[in-house]
Amino acid sequence: METVETDRLHIKWDDQSQTTLWCILKNNWNWNDLAAAIDSASKTVEGMPHNIDLIIDMQGTVKIAPNAMSQLLTLAKRHPGNLRTIVFVTESTTFASLFSVIGRISRRAKAFYRLALNQSDALQITQKDRNGSGTGV
Repeated sequence: METVETDRLHIKWDDQSQTTLWCILKNNWNWNDLAAAIDSASKTVEGMPHNIDLIIDMQGTVKIAPNAMSQLLTLAKRHPGNLRTIVFVTESTTFASLFSVIGRISRRAKAFYRLALNQSDALQITQKDRNGSGTGV
């Protein structure tokens, strides 16, 4: 997968070893954009011989899109086997509350989703998960 950039999102590899994939959402994204990005990332990840972490940077997001909870639960169900962790980067307390609820109602989401306040924290979370010391939402 090459770098993908549209007016709503930017997808790129963080490193040459292709272990971390970034999806940076711009303020005007919608759930279809995110679903398409994760579908594209999933197809890429399924063909890789190693585990991948996906970081979804939502820092530019101002509001929660309609049906956020059902969309996030659906995304957790479509999680490919070698996609280890999905880290959502956001400072929004509303998103944090939403993820807390999702973690309580879906074991699958709790196993894969993480929250970070910034990009640096997101990378630290993926490193901890690679080392086996991370915890879910």
